[in-house]
Amino acid sequence: MGSALIITGVVLAVFGLVFVLTGRSGERGYWQQRDPQEVAGQDDVTLGQVQQKLGFYATKGKRPSLRMMAIGLILVYIGILIALIGILIGFLSK
Repeated sequence: MGSALIITGVVLAVFGLVFVLTGRSGERGYWQQRDPQEVAGQDDVTLGQVQQKLGFYATKGKRPSLRMMAIGLILVYIGILIALIGILIGFLSK
């Protein structure tokens, strides 16, 4: 039971990381398209800013790239939590 939870948590975390990286790439592309003369990523929303307003960006975010980053962060957090629960169950069952 514990190993299945660990594997599920790792898979969720990796899936969430893919979401975060895809959203980050979309955010850089958005700003490059808006102002091609500037350096891409200079004015974009950082991962820390998304983390601070996680619920807002995940549910009411205007740009899909920010929504993807927020949902990816939620998946990473849930994956880590599930993996930790699996580790805890593994230790308690011995």
